[in-house]
Amino acid sequence: MNGILRDTVAELIDRKILYVFLGVTLIAVLVIAATSSVDLRIQVSGTGELGNTAPSVIAQSALLKLFGAFISLLVFLAAMASASLMPSALEKGRVDFYLTKPLSRAGFLLRKYVAIWLTYGGIVVACGLIVYPVAGLVHGTSDSRVAYLFGASLVNLAIWFSITVAAGVLSRSAPIAIMTAFIVWVGQTILAGHTAIGDFIGSSGWKYLVDALYYILPKPSILFDQAFALCEGKAITDWVPLGSSILFAAAMLVAAAEILRRKEF
Repeated sequence: MNGILRDTVAELIDRKILYVFLGVTLIAVLVIAATSSVDLRIQVSGTGELGNTAPSVIAQSALLKLFGAFISLLVFLAAMASASLMPSALEKGRVDFYLTKPLSRAGFLLRKYVAIWLTYGGIVVACGLIVYPVAGLVHGTSDSRVAYLFGASLVNLAIWFSITVAAGVLSRSAPIAIMTAFIVWVGQTILAGHTAIGDFIGSSGWKYLVDALYYILPKPSILFDQAFALCEGKAITDWVPLGSSILFAAAMLVAAAEILRRKEF
């Protein structure tokens, strides 16, 4: 495991991907510094939905939403960067080296997946731990519930990496792995409105199909929305997005392990 993890970290550095994350983080810090004169504490009056909300609470909510957009960007970059890792690990020479070790193919796949998650998850968390405290200091507000966003980002990464790893094993092509992740993202975005789509279609057969696809595909975007809800102190009553996403990721890894077991190198 240590050797595979070291290789993954080395790839992160050799391919200059680390500098991309550092560059994005630096830009975020500079933007925060440039907005130091902007008061997020919107003054609200009246009896509407926000009328009785303290300005500091509104500032915290605004900061969390902006930080959520930043952390989502990091997750996107990590998912795209991970697309080439499995195909490169299966290149002639490298795969021979890995598979000559007393390690099953499924064991190698799982360790590579965990190494990718630890490496890129660590980078995402580290960048977030730089940006959020800076934003809190500049704007004079912070909220420990931001931990929910960090948790959602790690779960999202686990989902996206299962897709790029499985697609990488099947195709041994980084572009196809990226395209697969993009198709899943489009699918889960559209199917978030599966109820409205089913009502629009009208046909019960197609409605069942749309509902089935909704429950099968992962729901990383919804998981981020739920993390925001937790940050705002709201309770989560629908655990289907988390449960179905974890099952999907597990199924992707099982399928990838079986494909790898049958491949000839």
